Amino acid sequence: MSSTIGVQNIAHTNGTNAMTVASDGVATFPNKPVGASPIDIIANSTTAVSGASNIEIPLSTDTNYIMQQIVLFDVLASSNQDMLLHLRTTGGSFRTSSNEYEWVVMERKNGVDANGTGSNGDDKIRLNWYSIGTTSDEKCIFTLNFFHAGSTNRTTVGWNGIGTASDGHPVVREGSAKVLVDESNDRIRLTINGANISSGGYVHYGYRRTL
Repeated sequence: MSSTIGVQNIAHTNGTNAMTVASDGVATFPNKPVGASPIDIIANSTTAVSGASNIEIPLSTDTNYIMQQIVLFDVLASSNQDMLLHLRTTGGSFRTSSNEYEWVVMERKNGVDANGTGSNGDDKIRLNWYSIGTTSDEKCIFTLNFFHAGSTNRTTVGWNGIGTASDGHPVVREGSAKVLVDESNDRIRLTINGANISSGGYVHYGYRRTL
């Protein structure tokens, strides 16, 4: 035996609406359901940044996230320089001293052999080899993945960059890094070495271990 319950709205006893069912059967949720997906949108910024000294983005310290991913789009520099990353000790200061990071980056640009560099003890993480673009037709996208950011394990970072380099040629960048301190990290800071940074915005995702 089957039965049908016909409703237009499902609400809390205080009157707060949780779901609306349209006449075509499509359900609309005014708030994101909790536990429905293993991937959370932690933040979504469509506010453009133009010619800033840096871009800072908070990280979650929720240890249920096995990975946090930040997609930063339409990135440009005010001059042909490198893009740098620093992480902040939770509730403290950004790590900017020597021997606090190890990193490696590889890059391939159309018409140029693959190249790269790295460090076993640095005061920053370098995200590229060939310079970040400076004009509207040289924008690039960086996808940054953070592991263990909320735990006292050493935060590990992996990234890729796609788009166009400073000479207008297509480019792909890949890199990996680690904070050389046993701590959690609650914020990142992106800068251009000796120049300013611009971006169209970012989306910050959290990949949960469990629902």
